[in-house]
Amino acid sequence: MDEVLDYNNIDVKEIFLKRTNRIFTRPYYFGKTIRIVTPEMKCAFGIEKEYGKYIMKMRFNPTIEGHSELYDFIKRLEYFFYKSLKKNTFKSNIKTHYKYGPQLVLKVPSIKDNINLIIVDKKLRIPSDIVEGSTFRCEIEINTIWSNAVKGTYKWVVKKIYFDDCV
Repeated sequence: MDEVLDYNNIDVKEIFLKRTNRIFTRPYYFGKTIRIVTPEMKCAFGIEKEYGKYIMKMRFNPTIEGHSELYDFIKRLEYFFYKSLKKNTFKSNIKTHYKYGPQLVLKVPSIKDNINLIIVDKKLRIPSDIVEGSTFRCEIEINTIWSNAVKGTYKWVVKKIYFDDCV
């Protein structure tokens, strides 16, 4: 199991990008997968299905401790990927909506259309319990960066969800 890193202590200039083939690159921080835990955030719309994949959008709120720091870390990380991979464009995982403000888009893993993640809490919750406005922390990681000659992107993948009654 990969170690969880504190995003406040990650120096993005120290990230090593290992090219695995023509289009995929794996980022490592001192040989470790980049895996972090978000602060407690509100899920904007629950688990959604987009283009056949499951996602969650977590809302940033600058008045809540840790949100501004996570936002700034992700922006620095994405800029580092953009500069290091020398792409004309690099797709951000932070979406800004005029009504809802910035949101972090997370990929929810699934196998044959069944959501595959670990939920840690004192109740027996299941993925369908994650609805609009649910508040929890997420353990997320970056597995790969995809890029071609012009553009690049990556995904934060949810590994675990921690509901506030267990944090």
